[in-house]
Amino acid sequence: MKNFYTILSIFSAITVYALLTFCAPGAPANYAIADDVTVKGKGQDGECMDYALSLSSRLAANGIHGRLIFYRWHIRNTSITALS
Repeated sequence: MKNFYTILSIFSAITVYALLTFCAPGAPANYAIADDVTVKGKGQDGECMDYALSLSSRLAANGIHGRLIFYRWHIRNTSITALS
């Protein structure tokens, strides 16, 4: 009887593992692409434009289309300006 419970426990553990492995939802493709550290400009100061263009190109290559929006801003009474 002890062997029966041991085998039942092992079978149950394997079944639970298989269900969790095969039924677990994965991250959508757009999140996986955006998380990729090899995207040009990712995590680098002043490289927003390179990152936006590179990420947009990768997303489009995978059938995920969007629209880039560019804008210029200036903080009053300072020399700080940027193009994003």
